[in-house]
Amino acid sequence: MNFIITGANSGIGLEILKVLSKNSSYKFFLIIRENKNIKHFKNSKFYKVDLKDLKKVEKVSKKIIKDTRGKIDVVICNAAQGTFGPVEKIKLIDYKNDLRANFFSNLILIKSFLPFMVKKKYGHIVNIASGTGIFGFENSSSYALGKSNMQILIETIYQENLKNNVYSKNIFPGLTNTNFFKKNKYLAKKYKNTSIGQNKEFIANEIVKNIFSKKINIFCQFKTRIAFWIKIFPKLNNLKKLIS
Repeated sequence: MNFIITGANSGIGLEILKVLSKNSSYKFFLIIRENKNIKHFKNSKFYKVDLKDLKKVEKVSKKIIKDTRGKIDVVICNAAQGTFGPVEKIKLIDYKNDLRANFFSNLILIKSFLPFMVKKKYGHIVNIASGTGIFGFENSSSYALGKSNMQILIETIYQENLKNNVYSKNIFPGLTNTNFFKKNKYLAKKYKNTSIGQNKEFIANEIVKNIFSKKINIFCQFKTRIAFWIKIFPKLNNLKKLIS
């Protein structure tokens, strides 16, 4: 079985790779920005690319199709970047770059690999989603835009491909203790004397357990599930204090 994972050299992506690599029959095609931490993984091939460079993402997609001979079983869209702060202080170029990395690069990858899944009537597309794609939280607009777009894209692909035995899903980790969020000075200030979120090993195991699920939206932590409920049922808005 062939897995494609973006952002597999750090954070949640690396932990997912660690869990999956326990199965010696799996092969991994890893899209990364740098090759630290992953050189020792067996049955893996990596492709260095900055996901903001969409032309290079297209080239990498074609290379992976060639290397896998189109035998693509699972695509995990994990990599993300974020510029945090008030809307008026985030530069337009940062919005563009975050959207390229968090949405358009994934769109290119999915559109490249999906036809092969449809043809063989099997496949799983996993989006590592975010509560910021459900609600507009302060200081997170640039990061959230890509996450919100991805959530809708995945739900659309799900509806279009049930007949093809291809299942796309949003898996919401919830706030997780990774370097990505530690670098967010707004979160760091909020959680000044406590750890930021759940540990990444627990989250990675929860994600791996649900990779082959046929559900469309999956939640690893209760707070994100509450956010989703409030969005669907606005009368539950009094619960919003539980996720802030």
